[in-house]
Amino acid sequence: MKSYKKSKISIIGAARSGEAAAYLAVKCGAIPFVSDKSPYESISEVVDRLKLAGIEVEAGENSEKVYNCDLMIVSPGVPMEAPVLVEAQKRGIGMISEVEFAFSLCKGRIFLII
Repeated sequence: MKSYKKSKISIIGAARSGEAAAYLAVKCGAIPFVSDKSPYESISEVVDRLKLAGIEVEAGENSEKVYNCDLMIVSPGVPMEAPVLVEAQKRGIGMISEVEFAFSLCKGRIFLII
């Protein structure tokens, strides 16, 4: 099981899976920052819940702050061609999906049935 304790994690996309990843990051001792380009009005409930939980979040842009991280967790709805991800790649920032993030913290056995 991987340790993310005190890791700065930027989460790109604040939809359900991004919100869940932020809570999981807090639970494992990381410092999450959630960023979503959607206008605040369209994601206000999520933004308000995250802020209430003490999680820093921005809406309407992906500011320079997203690059101040050890790892980026990318929501499935964000295309890999998105400028924020292209820039993260240029800067050598590692990126994983929410599923991979959760998997890295899984303590149990995982079985694949095909």
